[in-house]
Amino acid sequence: MKHLLRVLFILALYCGVTSIARADTVNFHTQILDPTCNPQNTSCAIGLTDVGVPFPIALDQALCTSHTPPVTGLPTDGTPFGCFIGTNNTGNAITSFTLDFNNAALDGGSCDTVLPGNITPSPAFGISACKVDPLGGFDITFSGGSIGDSNQFIILEIGADPADFNGTATAGETPEPNSLILFSTGAMMMMTAVFVKKQHGFALRKK
Repeated sequence: MKHLLRVLFILALYCGVTSIARADTVNFHTQILDPTCNPQNTSCAIGLTDVGVPFPIALDQALCTSHTPPVTGLPTDGTPFGCFIGTNNTGNAITSFTLDFNNAALDGGSCDTVLPGNITPSPAFGISACKVDPLGGFDITFSGGSIGDSNQFIILEIGADPADFNGTATAGETPEPNSLILFSTGAMMMMTAVFVKKQHGFALRKK
C-alpha cells in the first residue's frame, strides 16, 4: 500500500510539473503592414529583389518605432513586439508572402494574424493564416493584397520575444502584364486552331 501511494504521489507530481510547463506557452499575433514612406528611407532593413527565394529575417522592437512613419497603437503594458522592414525592389507587385519561423522556442504556443488594438499602418493583405509547422514553429501565409514596386513593407509580431523570430520569408508576385498577354494570346490561338480543325473534320465527314 505504501509503495502504491508513493507511485501515485510521483505521478501526481509529474502531472503537475508537465501542466505548469505546458501552460508556459507563447501566444502571438503576426501581420504584414503597408506603410506610406520614402523608398530611400534609411530604416529599410532589406531590399527584396528575388521572388520565390527564401531570405532570412529577424525581428527587432526598435525598428517598429524608428521607422518613418512609426508603427502606432503598439502595446504599452510591457507586451513584447518586434518588426522587420523591407522594400520591394523586384520590379513588380508582390501579391503574397510566406513566413517560416522554425524555432523550438515557439513550440506549444498559438498564433493568429489579428492584431490587437488600433495598429497603423493598415495590413497589406486581406487573407492570412497561421498554422503549426510539423518540423517545429509556425508557417504564416499572406495573400489577397499587394505591395507595389519600390514600396516598403513591415512584418509585425506582437506577444512574444522578437528574438525568437529568426526565420525566413518568401515573396510571390503576379506575372508581368506582357507575360499575361502572351499567355492569353497563345491560349486563344490554340483554341481557335482546335475549333477550326474540328469544323474541317466535320465538313469532310459530311461529304
